[in-house]
Amino acid sequence: MDENNPPLIALRPRKARSGDRAVRPVRHAAARGLAKENAVDKAYLEDLAPGQVFTSDARTVVDADAIKRFGGEFDPQPWHLSETVARSTFFKELVASGWHTTALTMQLIIQTLPLSGGIIGSGVDELRWPRPVRPGDTLRLHCEIIDVQESKLRPASGTVRVRMTTLNQNDQPVQTMIANLLAFRRPEQTA
Repeated sequence: MDENNPPLIALRPRKARSGDRAVRPVRHAAARGLAKENAVDKAYLEDLAPGQVFTSDARTVVDADAIKRFGGEFDPQPWHLSETVARSTFFKELVASGWHTTALTMQLIIQTLPLSGGIIGSGVDELRWPRPVRPGDTLRLHCEIIDVQESKLRPASGTVRVRMTTLNQNDQPVQTMIANLLAFRRPEQTA
């Protein structure tokens, strides 16, 4: 991530309900000139609701050397290691491991979801790689909150289910999943 160009984290506001505390959008320095982009520093459990969307302007460019390094260490199959050998495989070209795509997605999640306690996962459902990531692809992330559940055992937290789609530069999904994340209440609401 470039220090001079931090990612924008956009939050589509939800409709207010009686008793709700409002989400207070805070503009990042990079977003001050963009009237339509608002960012949130921290989102707490009570700020989240189904239908909210978080998108990254943060982009990750995948290069051939990174694909080969990751493949060599974690998924040493021919289509991840050599352009020449990859030509004779199912993919016909060098492609990133799905696990490499997942690691890149994690980087984008950290840059995109402003959960107050960080990104703490309790599991992932429906992980799919509908198309491979190729050298030169530029990735971005689209997240939609699909469910928010308060914890009955731990009143200071709850679970947020988030549908995450990693897209390439052509807006084609390269990874989809539903993440189950821990979210915390504001400290003053847990006392």
